[in-house]
Amino acid sequence: WLEVVAEKLRSLPPESSLPTKCNVVVEALSDAGLMLEYYSSDLLFSDEAREKFLGPDLKKNVRSAF
Repeated sequence: WLEVVAEKLRSLPPESSLPTKCNVVVEALSDAGLMLEYYSSDLLFSDEAREKFLGPDLKKNVRSAF
């Protein structure tokens, strides 16, 4: 998720205010379906995923999402 935050911040003009930056990040991360853009529901809800970290199986690169 830090990659999503970083990409959103890079998309803003450097002179953007802190409140603007915060609002953009909060809006991007508030999408309930965001995780399912990166992880299939089969992987996300698998026993293996409950036991250890598994990388995304749908989108590997955050930049392809925006």
